[in-house]
Amino acid sequence: MSQLQETQYLIRLHDGIEHEQHFAALRGLTTPPAFTVVDSFDPSFLNAYVAQFDVGHLPTFVNHPDVMDVEEDTEDSVDYVTTESTESWGLSRINHNKAVSSTATTFNYTYENVFETGKNVHIYIMDSGIKLDHEDFGGRAKKAYVYSGGTSGDRKGHGTHVAGIAGGTKYGVAKAATLYEVKVLNDHGRAPKSRSIKAMQWLASNYISPAVANMSFGGGYSKIQNEAVDKLVAAGVHVSVAAGNDKKPASESSPASAKNAITVGATDKSDAMCKFSNYGSAVDVLAPGYKILSCGIASTSATATKSGTSMAAPFVAGIVASLISLHKGHKTYVCKLMKGLVLVLRFICVWKLNSILGQPQRFVGGGGAAEDSTSRTADLQVVGRW
Repeated sequence: MSQLQETQYLIRLHDGIEHEQHFAALRGLTTPPAFTVVDSFDPSFLNAYVAQFDVGHLPTFVNHPDVMDVEEDTEDSVDYVTTESTESWGLSRINHNKAVSSTATTFNYTYENVFETGKNVHIYIMDSGIKLDHEDFGGRAKKAYVYSGGTSGDRKGHGTHVAGIAGGTKYGVAKAATLYEVKVLNDHGRAPKSRSIKAMQWLASNYISPAVANMSFGGGYSKIQNEAVDKLVAAGVHVSVAAGNDKKPASESSPASAKNAITVGATDKSDAMCKFSNYGSAVDVLAPGYKILSCGIASTSATATKSGTSMAAPFVAGIVASLISLHKGHKTYVCKLMKGLVLVLRFICVWKLNSILGQPQRFVGGGGAAEDSTSRTADLQVVGRW
């Protein structure tokens, strides 16, 4: 894992500690550290700030009574691998109760109006931006937030692809949801963790309810970033997060290890976990993540095929949005469902796969015909860790 800058740190203060009071206390020490405050967060969201200082001063911050946690402000990046394919199997897979045939050349996605919509639900794509004028968004994609110094739009192609999966008219799940560009990654698909935390702070105060956020990026473990995700969920936003593509336990990555996010691993057409996918008890559900066809950025009608847990997470974001559209007023119901409750509804099926690497395995899907009915006794499925 790379660092954005060796001397940039996230410092979280104990609740009730005022920033200026803390800075004055540091400067009043017998041997005061030289430091520069780069950014700060609203204490009502997360009592923390970003500072640059020489590593030799680190013990001063770590041991100061005002300070709860200190972390290097390391770098997040997108969780995908570009692949070449003309297949469009992911929507078909989440719509059925069995794996897509490895020899299939056509892929069906049948939905009832109940699953088609996502109407009146707002999906915030925290990513590299969105090509807002892509025809698959049908005018439903809007600019919401761009990090300081950034510009709207997607020159990486990652955020547009993710948005297409979550809510594109042709390639997406929640086909009537409103999509929002929350640009946190630069044009190379990278950002310091502090940047995503700043965006989460903004979103917690400015989202339109009901809301879903998708985070298809990640990096090393960060207690502070995880806390920000949990604060966002507590504010009323359902959060879907990519598990990561490092072939390691998702508990070692953030924001994948955030307690209250829905963390999504990736599968291929045979329902096998993709070899690149992170795994373990921090992974809540699995969704298609191999050779997924969605929107591209070369033109307003462009397509692209990518693989990664980046692609799996927005399938779940789209399903959550579709469920929310049916359960108006239940702000936390769907997230609790996906994290470990029980649902008796035809349009959502989460079933147990063979155990892989000792982790709980659940595949997420919605809509769809009830073929292969012998694989389950009813539409009642237990969703939880086992």
